[in-house]
Amino acid sequence: MIVRFAAGPLRQTTMLVVLLLLTSTIAAAETNICRVAAKPSGFDHQQLTLEGIAAGLRKGTSRSGRKYMTFLLTSPAGCGGVFVYAQEPLTLSNGDHVQVEGIFETQHRRDGLTFSNEMQATKITALPLRRP
Repeated sequence: MIVRFAAGPLRQTTMLVVLLLLTSTIAAAETNICRVAAKPSGFDHQQLTLEGIAAGLRKGTSRSGRKYMTFLLTSPAGCGGVFVYAQEPLTLSNGDHVQVEGIFETQHRRDGLTFSNEMQATKITALPLRRP
Protein backbone atom coordinates (compact mmCIF):
# COMPACT_ATOMS: atom_id res chain seq x y z
CA MET A 1 0.00 0.00 0.00
CA ILE A 2 1.42 3.36 -1.02
CA VAL A 3 0.26 6.50 0.76
CA ARG A 4 0.77 9.80 -0.98
CA PHE A 5 0.53 13.15 0.72
CA ALA A 6 -0.43 16.38 -0.95
CA ALA A 7 2.42 18.74 -1.61
CA GLY A 8 2.84 21.94 0.33
CA PRO A 9 1.83 22.86 3.90
CA LEU A 10 -0.19 19.70 4.60
CA ARG A 11 2.78 17.47 3.77
CA GLN A 12 5.13 19.57 5.90
CA THR A 13 2.70 19.47 8.83
CA THR A 14 2.31 15.70 8.57
CA MET A 15 6.07 15.18 8.50
CA LEU A 16 6.49 17.48 11.51
CA VAL A 17 3.89 15.53 13.51
CA VAL A 18 5.62 12.21 12.72
CA LEU A 19 8.99 13.65 13.74
CA LEU A 20 7.58 15.00 17.02
CA LEU A 21 6.01 11.62 17.83
CA LEU A 22 9.30 9.81 17.25
CA THR A 23 11.22 12.37 19.33
CA SER A 24 8.77 12.12 22.24
CA THR A 25 9.00 8.30 22.19
CA ILE A 26 12.80 8.44 22.44
CA ALA A 27 12.66 11.10 25.19
CA ALA A 28 10.11 9.03 27.16
CA ALA A 29 12.50 6.06 27.33
CA GLU A 30 15.28 8.31 28.60
CA THR A 31 13.00 10.14 31.04
CA ASN A 32 11.88 6.93 32.73
CA ILE A 33 15.39 6.12 33.95
CA CYS A 34 15.78 9.73 35.10
CA ARG A 35 12.49 9.62 36.99
CA VAL A 36 13.21 6.24 38.61
CA ALA A 37 16.72 7.30 39.65
CA ALA A 38 15.42 10.58 41.08
CA LYS A 39 12.54 9.08 43.10
CA PRO A 40 12.82 5.28 43.43
CA SER A 41 10.05 5.02 46.06
CA GLY A 42 7.51 6.18 43.47
CA PHE A 43 8.19 3.06 41.37
CA ASP A 44 8.39 0.39 44.10
CA HIS A 45 6.94 -2.99 42.97
CA GLN A 46 6.04 -1.65 39.51
CA GLN A 47 6.49 -3.41 36.17
CA LEU A 48 8.77 -1.14 34.12
CA THR A 49 10.26 -1.08 30.65
CA LEU A 50 13.43 1.01 30.51
CA GLU A 51 15.93 1.68 27.76
CA GLY A 52 19.57 2.62 28.27
CA ILE A 53 23.22 1.65 28.16
CA ALA A 54 24.66 -1.28 30.16
CA ALA A 55 27.61 -0.35 32.40
CA GLY A 56 29.53 -2.07 35.21
CA LEU A 57 28.49 -5.53 34.06
CA ARG A 58 29.24 -8.30 36.58
CA LYS A 59 28.50 -12.01 36.21
CA GLY A 60 28.44 -14.58 38.95
CA THR A 61 26.81 -17.60 40.56
CA SER A 62 24.42 -17.25 43.50
CA ARG A 63 24.64 -19.29 46.70
CA SER A 64 21.85 -21.46 45.32
CA GLY A 65 23.92 -22.19 42.19
CA ARG A 66 22.07 -19.97 39.71
CA LYS A 67 24.03 -17.94 37.17
CA TYR A 68 23.22 -14.24 37.18
CA MET A 69 24.41 -10.86 36.00
CA THR A 70 24.07 -7.35 37.35
CA PHE A 71 24.67 -4.03 35.65
CA LEU A 72 23.80 -0.38 35.84
CA LEU A 73 21.33 0.66 33.15
CA THR A 74 22.41 4.23 32.48
CA SER A 75 20.41 6.95 30.82
CA PRO A 76 21.65 8.28 27.48
CA ALA A 77 20.58 11.69 28.85
CA GLY A 78 23.22 11.32 31.61
CA CYS A 79 20.78 11.80 34.49
CA GLY A 80 21.45 8.57 36.38
CA GLY A 81 20.87 4.87 36.23
CA VAL A 82 19.02 1.86 37.61
CA PHE A 83 20.66 -1.35 38.85
CA VAL A 84 19.47 -4.46 37.02
CA TYR A 85 19.61 -8.11 38.14
CA ALA A 86 19.05 -10.90 35.59
CA GLN A 87 19.08 -14.64 36.33
CA GLU A 88 19.76 -15.99 32.89
CA PRO A 89 23.24 -15.61 31.45
CA LEU A 90 22.99 -13.32 28.43
CA THR A 91 25.46 -12.23 25.83
CA LEU A 92 25.77 -8.67 27.03
CA SER A 93 28.73 -6.29 27.18
CA ASN A 94 29.41 -2.91 28.73
CA GLY A 95 28.25 -0.19 26.38
CA ASP A 96 25.42 -2.24 24.84
CA HIS A 97 22.15 -0.38 24.21
CA VAL A 98 19.34 -2.47 25.75
CA GLN A 99 15.69 -2.44 26.70
CA VAL A 100 14.95 -4.03 30.07
CA GLU A 101 11.55 -5.21 31.27
CA GLY A 102 11.02 -6.22 34.87
CA ILE A 103 9.90 -5.37 38.38
CA PHE A 104 11.57 -2.49 40.22
CA GLU A 105 11.89 -2.81 44.00
CA THR A 106 13.30 -0.37 46.54
CA GLN A 107 14.28 -3.37 48.72
CA HIS A 108 14.67 -6.98 47.66
CA ARG A 109 15.99 -9.95 49.65
CA ARG A 110 17.94 -12.59 47.76
CA ASP A 111 20.27 -15.29 49.11
CA GLY A 112 20.13 -13.78 52.61
CA LEU A 113 21.16 -10.33 51.39
CA THR A 114 19.13 -7.14 50.93
CA PHE A 115 19.46 -5.15 47.71
CA SER A 116 18.17 -1.61 47.29
CA ASN A 117 16.70 0.12 44.23
CA GLU A 118 17.11 -2.78 41.85
CA MET A 119 15.15 -3.96 38.83
CA GLN A 120 14.56 -7.73 38.56
CA ALA A 121 14.76 -8.25 34.80
CA THR A 122 12.28 -10.58 33.14
CA LYS A 123 13.38 -9.70 29.60
CA ILE A 124 16.42 -7.94 28.13
CA THR A 125 16.47 -6.99 24.47
CA ALA A 126 19.56 -5.73 22.63
CA LEU A 127 18.91 -2.59 20.58
CA PRO A 128 20.97 -0.88 17.91
CA LEU A 129 23.27 1.74 19.40
CA ARG A 130 22.05 5.27 18.74
CA ARG A 131 24.52 7.71 17.28
CA PRO A 132 24.26 11.35 18.46
